[in-house]
Amino acid sequence: MKIGICQTDIVYLDKKSNLLAAKDYINKCASKGAEIIFFPEMSMTGFTMDARNVYEDDKDCETLDTMAGYAREYGVALGFGYVRRKNDKFYNRYAVIDQSGRLVCDYSKIHPFSMAEEDKYYAKGDEICFCEINGVRICPFICYDLRFPEIFLGASEKADLIIVAANWNGSRNEHWRTLLRARAIENQLYVAGINRVGEDPQCKYVGNSMVISPRGDILGDLYDTEGCMIVDIDTVEIENYRKEFPVI
Repeated sequence: MKIGICQTDIVYLDKKSNLLAAKDYINKCASKGAEIIFFPEMSMTGFTMDARNVYEDDKDCETLDTMAGYAREYGVALGFGYVRRKNDKFYNRYAVIDQSGRLVCDYSKIHPFSMAEEDKYYAKGDEICFCEINGVRICPFICYDLRFPEIFLGASEKADLIIVAANWNGSRNEHWRTLLRARAIENQLYVAGINRVGEDPQCKYVGNSMVISPRGDILGDLYDTEGCMIVDIDTVEIENYRKEFPVI
């Protein structure tokens, strides 16, 4: 399976500009054969505590509706982050839409980033979410979730590919790189980290979006450059390596 990773420079709180940029990224990745394309956390707004001005709900689903249209237009599945309001609470979410534009996974971040007081503005999720695209079982997590290995262990029972969508502060870049590889090695599956570049009013971001194999090898790395990459993953490699070295 070919996956596309988009390391974007998100225009802060500007959905329309970011949705237009997303179409260009999707076009580039689709033209190179990507079957599913992933974007960072809060893909069209940047990491914000201003949930009341960026949220989506059943009446207004600009990001979901637009991305569903792109999925149908280009015949690819898409993963992206957004803010959802439900029962008067706000959630930092990550959605996966299949090639037909159907929502197949809608994960709520289990661990809001308490150091930035995210937990004061966003309710936490309480379940791991899975979907299957072209025979690959995918589980999304979001940013701070990366520091909690227990949920990765739980996800490893079903997932072939765990993705970690993030707005990860550049000052802790080595933590990001190290923990992504650790989660792949511990659980003997593919892990893809999708981070952003650029700046917002709070942080500077240095990207380093990566795809790591079940053996812990880095299959693709965007370093600190805005752009996209296509990486091949093979679920047979998971089965073979787990038989060869049955640590899990």
